Amino acid sequence: MKNIIKQVMIFLYSILNDLVFFAGAIFITIAAYKIHEIIGLLVTGGFFIFTAILMSRRR
Repeated sequence: MKNIIKQVMIFLYSILNDLVFFAGAIFITIAAYKIHEIIGLLVTGGFFIFTAILMSRRR
């Protein structure tokens, strides 16, 4: 029973971590678009690449 609770908590923390990362990425991307369009596009591409790297390492 303890092991199941521990696995559920790890899963919930993982989801929370992803949500916080995506919220931060959205905030930074919006701020970059307000400064300049090209910078916003570069930041968006950087977050897509970083997310792809993170997702590929989990497997």
